[in-house]
This record gives sequence, C-alpha cells and structure tokens, in this order.
Amino acid sequence: MARKMRRRSPQVKKSFNQNLIGCRINQKLSFSPLFAKSTKGAKVFWPGCNLLQLEPDIIDKTYDALAEIIPGLGFSSFCCGKPSLHVQTEKNFFNRVDWLNCQIKTAGIKEAYTACPNCQRMLEQYTSLQPISVWEVLDKHFPVRLLGAAAGETWALHDPCAARSDNVSQQAVRSILDKAGVEIKEFAHNGAKTRCCGNIDMLMVLDQQKGRTMLEKRLAETPGDVPVVSYCQGCSKSFSDNGQESRHLIELLFGKSSSCNWLNRYKNVSKNR
Repeated sequence: MARKMRRRSPQVKKSFNQNLIGCRINQKLSFSPLFAKSTKGAKVFWPGCNLLQLEPDIIDKTYDALAEIIPGLGFSSFCCGKPSLHVQTEKNFFNRVDWLNCQIKTAGIKEAYTACPNCQRMLEQYTSLQPISVWEVLDKHFPVRLLGAAAGETWALHDPCAARSDNVSQQAVRSILDKAGVEIKEFAHNGAKTRCCGNIDMLMVLDQQKGRTMLEKRLAETPGDVPVVSYCQGCSKSFSDNGQESRHLIELLFGKSSSCNWLNRYKNVSKNR
C-alpha cells in the first residue's frame, strides 16, 4: 500500500518556511566578511557561533584563561557550517566547506581549541584541523583564581548529544565543576546515553513539533528544582527559551551574560584579540 505523505497545515507550513529562510540568512551572514574572521597563526580559540552571542567580557575572560596556557593563541569567529549541512543543498554546503578550508589554510591554522561540541565534530569530519576541546585544557591547567568560582551552588549537568562519544570532554567538564565548587546533579540519561534538547541537526527548524517533544522529555528528567548547566550554548538556549533556568559552563566560571544576541556576536567578532 502506498504511504500517504504527511501534510502540514498552511499555518505550520508558513512557520516552517519562515524558520528555514531565517536559518539560511543566518548562515549567509555567518560566512560573510562581517562575521567570518580569524587571526593568522597555528593555534586559535574557536568559540562557535552560538557562544559568540554571549557578552564580550565573558568571551574575553575565557580567551585570556586559555591564552595563559597556550602560547601564541589566536582567535577565530569562523562558522563550522553545521546548520548549512541540514538546511542548504548539498552543493551549497560543500561550497562553504571548501571556502572554510581555504580560509583555514590561508590563515595557517593547525589547531582549533573548540568550546562547541558540534564544531568539534564538524571540524574533525570536514577540515584538516586538529580540534581540541577547551575543557580538557582548562581542566588540566585549571586557573587558580577560579577555584571555588561557584562554591556551594548546585546545578544539573546536561551532556550535549553531540558529545555522546566524547568521554574526555564529559569527564573534564565534571572535574572543572568540582574544582569550581559546584555540586552536580546528574540527569537519568547522561554521558553516552544523554538525551537531546530537541535542537539536534536543526530539528527545531525542520520539524519543530518533534523537536519540542524531545525537549519536553529532557526537561521532565531535570533532577530536582535546580538550574541546568551545559557545555553547549545551543542546548542552554533551548532550555532557557522554554522556562528552565540554564547557563553555559563558561558563565559559571566567568560570569552570567545578561544578554544573548547578534549584537554581542558582532562585538565579539570586531574585537582585536
């Protein structure tokens, strides 16, 4: 029997089209000279697009902590292109990958210290770069001034689904939180079995109903009446946008961002580091 195609209502279809167009515009801007910039040199801090929407002071403090550990560290605001993988044609995606690899070569970048698990996976798969998790570095060389940075606080730790196979980052994050004095509450599903926040592979754009169902299942697992911390800004925003207090790990270490927007991203990209 032939399967019937699932039809969207006109209202849902309109919302879907608007979200898709918005995401494509987002990617066009992300690969434009306005937002795609990098210093030259072998090593760069690669925060990722979402994290760059936090206030510049927080990104500055994160960069400074890493620069104390990594001599000659530069800064890159390049996008890894993951949204394009899901919302653009295959040709458009690989055109952007080719452009990104060309820019990486021109800048002489060899190592990218990533704060985004999605960037880490994309760079491993589609570029010649050696991505290194900033959590591994910060845990090994934890700044003395940050000892007890969040002492006495209790947070539920959400592992991003993009980090399911990254046991090194999972353990480093837990060690960092312990050194910062945080009591960790674990979700029932964590580590390699963590559940998605609903935003995997641009699902909130491509199938918002399915994405929200996944998010609600994850929110229902929150252990106790405590806020959530994650090491993926996309996950943190998914939670906070739906009424669950949530912060990115660097906000626990370097201060809460009072805003999360494209203006912050522009300021972060425009700074000389």
